[in-house]
Amino acid sequence: MTFEGKTALVTGSSRGIGRCIALALADEGADVVVTYVRRHKAAEEVAAEVEKRGRKATVLRVDVTRPEQVDELFDAVTEQIGHLDVFVSNAVSATIRPIATIPDRHWDRVIEANLGAFFRGARRAATLMDGRGGRIVGVSSIGSRVTVPGYAALGVAKAGMETLARYMAVEWAERGINVNVACGGPIDTEALSAFSGGGVDLDKLKAEMAARTPVGRLGTADDLTRLVLFLCSPAADWVRGQTIVADGGLTAVGWRGEGSS
Repeated sequence: MTFEGKTALVTGSSRGIGRCIALALADEGADVVVTYVRRHKAAEEVAAEVEKRGRKATVLRVDVTRPEQVDELFDAVTEQIGHLDVFVSNAVSATIRPIATIPDRHWDRVIEANLGAFFRGARRAATLMDGRGGRIVGVSSIGSRVTVPGYAALGVAKAGMETLARYMAVEWAERGINVNVACGGPIDTEALSAFSGGGVDLDKLKAEMAARTPVGRLGTADDLTRLVLFLCSPAADWVRGQTIVADGGLTAVGWRGEGSS
């Protein structure tokens, strides 16, 4: 697997899963566009790590909840680089609340940050990929297909991403652009702390998830990154419009008990 001579853009790559994906792509030879919304210093540190690997790094700020900033991001990529080979839509914004207590503005923000940003980002990325055999990968989670406490808004947005990827894959195949989704089970990063703000006992939830997972642990950023790299690679050329789940078997046994789905 090699990305020599390729340029990749990974949203939300200043920390967590996005950081892991950005550095793994650089390890395989890609130049990387690192994006952030608040953590500029962390983004610069990721860029420095990319450059230590002998690759070029570009740092750009984007708030993916704002459509105009997504456009500005791709305007900057067009001006500064002029092409793109890989786009990984990883940035996420969530509100962890029961459905009845989700304010309209929070619902709209989550849909825009996840489904809307994937829609707008992938369309702009595709224009920079024509003739280059580009790869677009959305990062989803199993809350798109099973019920997770307080996860309704993000689960709906991620389910929309998975559906949209199928349509993109069909419509853009003739342009040489492949679109898929990497769907992760519970990944043990700081993002899980969002659940504690929704009245969920985080330690209890993590213990429950680990206990129900056949491999007996939560996932790591590396676990999901390896799937993303596969989907970005030529090895996945015959995989089109798919959502591939990497969750240690959790959804195979049921999320919340026997007979759950």
